[in-house]
Amino acid sequence: MTGAGNQPPGDQAARERALDPQRSFIVQAPAGSGKTEILVQRYLRLVGREAEPDAVLAITFTRKAAAEMRERVARSLREAAQDNSHAPPHRRRSLDLAWRALEQSVRRGWDLLDNPARLRIITIDSLGSWLAASSPVSSGGGALGNLRSDAKALYEMAARMLLHDGIRHGDEDAQELLRHLDGSGQKFIQRVAAMLAKREQWLPLLGAVDNAEAFNAALRNLAGRDLGRMLERLGEYRGEFERVFANCWVKDGESNDPSSPDALPGWARAAEGLLTKKGAWRDRLNKKLSVSRELEQALRGSGDFRERLCRVRILGSPDYEDAHAKRAQSVMRVLRGAFAQLKVLFAQRRETDYTEVSQAALKALGHGDPPSLLAERLDTRLRHILVDEFQDTSRAQLDLLRQMTREWQDGDGRTVFMVGDPMQSIYGFREADVRGYLSVREQGLANLKPELLQLTVNFRSTPALVDWFNRIFPRVFPTEGDTLMGAVAYTPCQPAPEARPQSGLQPEGADVKLHYFRNSDRETEVEIVGKVVRDTLANHPDGTIGILVRSRTHGEDISNALGNAGIAVSRTEFDRRKRISVVQDLAAIARALAQLSDRIAWLAVLRAPWCGLSLKDLHALCHDAPGDIIPDLLRDSARVERLSRDGRERLARVAPVLEQALRLRGQLDFRSWVEGTWLALGGPAGAADKNAARHAAEFLDSLGEASQGSQIDNAVERTLKL
Repeated sequence: MTGAGNQPPGDQAARERALDPQRSFIVQAPAGSGKTEILVQRYLRLVGREAEPDAVLAITFTRKAAAEMRERVARSLREAAQDNSHAPPHRRRSLDLAWRALEQSVRRGWDLLDNPARLRIITIDSLGSWLAASSPVSSGGGALGNLRSDAKALYEMAARMLLHDGIRHGDEDAQELLRHLDGSGQKFIQRVAAMLAKREQWLPLLGAVDNAEAFNAALRNLAGRDLGRMLERLGEYRGEFERVFANCWVKDGESNDPSSPDALPGWARAAEGLLTKKGAWRDRLNKKLSVSRELEQALRGSGDFRERLCRVRILGSPDYEDAHAKRAQSVMRVLRGAFAQLKVLFAQRRETDYTEVSQAALKALGHGDPPSLLAERLDTRLRHILVDEFQDTSRAQLDLLRQMTREWQDGDGRTVFMVGDPMQSIYGFREADVRGYLSVREQGLANLKPELLQLTVNFRSTPALVDWFNRIFPRVFPTEGDTLMGAVAYTPCQPAPEARPQSGLQPEGADVKLHYFRNSDRETEVEIVGKVVRDTLANHPDGTIGILVRSRTHGEDISNALGNAGIAVSRTEFDRRKRISVVQDLAAIARALAQLSDRIAWLAVLRAPWCGLSLKDLHALCHDAPGDIIPDLLRDSARVERLSRDGRERLARVAPVLEQALRLRGQLDFRSWVEGTWLALGGPAGAADKNAARHAAEFLDSLGEASQGSQIDNAVERTLKL
């Protein structure tokens, strides 16, 4: 990739090195650095060298990213087969690599142009599902149910059942945790459910960390590590500080070794002596403590030391108090019970989540020697793995990659290539853990030691924006990275060579303006966005404006407001969704459950494919009872007898489901309530569109977001805008 004027970017050497097919790399690629193009180029380079295309596996984090990468590869192959002499310079390298892949395709008879499905570009969740299904007995994958992208409702259900059983049977551990949470059952459910979502992180520890000694050892290790890192910041002045520490802040009987956890009381006194109550350095440290001016300057010049000192001042003993250790043990036993309850729920409902799939895939690959048959088969065919958005892998997914590459060695012709940006780790809700990226960067993956490459050029943003990023974000990110704590420091970027603002919308040197508002204050947010758009268009009437939104629900508020103001808005995705049949069915259920008096919604539910009452039967059911709600009419046996025989048979199956749904009012979050009702009615079976499951998930995700902290009837309208 080259910048404007065909001048190569400042990180061109790293981009060229990334195409070395013999080496493994971990690439740190910030926003706008062209990481997808790097992935595509390396993928094409490897495919052009291998005996089979499935020897190269590209893994992405989302289906959308997989589709984008697959399309980019296919487009490069198509363009390479044509006259590309007029292609821009930054595309020529990709097309040259694509041409070599086509030559290999011809030699090997792959016919990639007509059979792009032979290219293995999939999501990491699809990989886990495939591995589990490939060895159903050893993995337990044969017992896995339907995959739920968001299993929060099941986590909460398991926690609720555990709480009820604990209260009913007088379980001391459940009651201990409940007392700690001020007797709030809702807090109990929320905390346990949140831990179930992260269970791959603590399940391995349940057997090893279940006593006070183990808890104390872990806490002391963490404290000692943090103190040691503080002392390292002082460099050559560490010795002088240690002498001051021992003389000024250590009392009789306490440790005078500042790197020991037993020295925490002395550190607390040191913090009081060095810092003000607001955490700033006190004046004239050298006179009060008789330290050299050089040490004082070293202290004042280390923002990281001061930040850590602020934390140290609130620490007490490096050991758990007896009451705290007892409570921690109770929590561990509660979690063990919650996990067992969740496994029962998964089996009963024939459902599963990403963590279960990942664990099944790991079992399929095997952990010991000899390797499983599936692992041997993979090891024979698979030679290269490329991972996109590597910073968003979870601990379980990283374990899966380690198992897949455990026999690989540097220099044996098999490579891994991981691209990501730890500064952009955003999928914490899906248990993404940026510490995985940091640990692989420092320690490697299994026996492989990938070389770190850093891309620094931002092709997407103007120089003014890049300058703003470099000025502001170092204040937002930690001053120093920390793998154990998952802390990531900011890495500066640079604009592309000869980059200029596009469309004249942002003149050189223009500053960035920030507008602040509360999350719940959407009206103010929409008003501010509308004003910014109007002002910008007034100054640049021929320009176009892109607006990034958090979700479709969020985007609809803004696009509707702009449309009402007479501003043309491209909102294809928003409008298209409303015409999808599965979304219309879910919308009817959501409205019906939210408002029992919404006759149109209830009639739509009864008319939908899972019930299919005729118009004649609907008329017979309710035409002479305009003041009654439909649920009451369904309970009137005499009125139901008016229906045709076919109508009565259809209603006999559906009415109990709707009645059960109404009994669950207030017991589930709105999203789970709607989804559970849809599943019980058999909604998925009536959805003919192959993308129905994805459309349903997107709608339900938007509904769940819109229903947070608001009335459910308002949430439906905010989501649907129908």
